[in-house]
Amino acid sequence: MQELGSVLESDALPLDAMDIGTLDGFLTAIVVGPELVPPSEWLPRVFGESRNPQFGSFEEAQRFTGLIMRFYNQIVLTFKERPDDFLPLLYDYEEGGKLKTSAEEWCIGFSLGVHLRTEAWEPLMGDPEFSELLSPIVAFSHPPAWEEVVAGGDGDQAREVLVAILPEAIKAIHQYWQLAREEDKNKGRGVVKQSIALGGGPKRRREARSTGRSRKKSKLCSGRPAKR
Repeated sequence: MQELGSVLESDALPLDAMDIGTLDGFLTAIVVGPELVPPSEWLPRVFGESRNPQFGSFEEAQRFTGLIMRFYNQIVLTFKERPDDFLPLLYDYEEGGKLKTSAEEWCIGFSLGVHLRTEAWEPLMGDPEFSELLSPIVAFSHPPAWEEVVAGGDGDQAREVLVAILPEAIKAIHQYWQLAREEDKNKGRGVVKQSIALGGGPKRRREARSTGRSRKKSKLCSGRPAKR
């Protein structure tokens, strides 16, 4: 992961290419979502709008693609064999002498993954019983939604709560689509209507957050593992 994060931040890629946190969210949405999205469709989006990486050789390009696919396969394996172990790749940073967690990069990536299959996600988004599972994603990836969340309240406390429930929300989304696919396969009656409980623990994978080369707002981290 460290090598992949370094390449994503290198001059070989466009300034708007995804960083490691955004990529983790993006691929997670693809893995847990309602439909299979082939790599030929999602891989070019890793490079940003221009989708024009400048590698020194074909071998370098192959190596980079291999790193991304390995990262993707790790996420697939996690949700297939040990979904309870899932943790989003978030960033820690210091502000005003306090250690805080940035979930914006990850949630922006997840939103980008959802937008690859917006129509397929509509059953969940339109179901009042389950749409709340996307609350952390919406809050951290859509500035007006965040402003609404913190209006008249404690922004730091709201952030802590949303960060804490994010892993459990993603696990519940994964379970939702698993049940939906099983229902479609076995009975052909559409989305399953049953309760999916949200747990709540503040566990997360942490990454150090540092300023690299000039990027847009969601590209401010290097992907280096935080010191424990």
